[in-house]
Amino acid sequence: MADELKIETALSLARSLTTIKGFPRYEEAITAVAFDLVDWCHGSLIDERAYSAEAQAAAVVNEARLTWTEWTGMADLRALFRAKFEPTREYSLEGQFGKRPPIDCHRCDDIGVQSLPSGDLDWCECDLGQYSRRECPSLLRLCKGKQFPRSAAVGWGTER
Repeated sequence: MADELKIETALSLARSLTTIKGFPRYEEAITAVAFDLVDWCHGSLIDERAYSAEAQAAAVVNEARLTWTEWTGMADLRALFRAKFEPTREYSLEGQFGKRPPIDCHRCDDIGVQSLPSGDLDWCECDLGQYSRRECPSLLRLCKGKQFPRSAAVGWGTER
């Protein structure tokens, strides 16, 4: 979602943070917080719920106002924003496919395609390379322009 928070709205929300003990009341600090809110809030979709940029900013500011007894700084406000709208997602193929087995072929790192000393790509002589050549002949053409292990700079054909 590409949404923009209006600076006037951000300024109003930043001013409301003055209700937190210790939040600076001078205009430069309020303006700086407003610009930070504009930088952070662009709308998002979290758990199938859409948040506009304004809704993001309001949620963060309101949570800080309602739960913080004292202003602890911008780093904590940013952390609050990130916790709400930038959830970390652990992504691992290991959970879906199990642990990757050790590499059998050190010429191609079990990709089936290897770099030659000339920089060209060719099928590896390993079982996977020969299988790929038979079953997926277009793979080599698709791999052109990609960088693969065992390039000439590393020393093609040498064992690790």
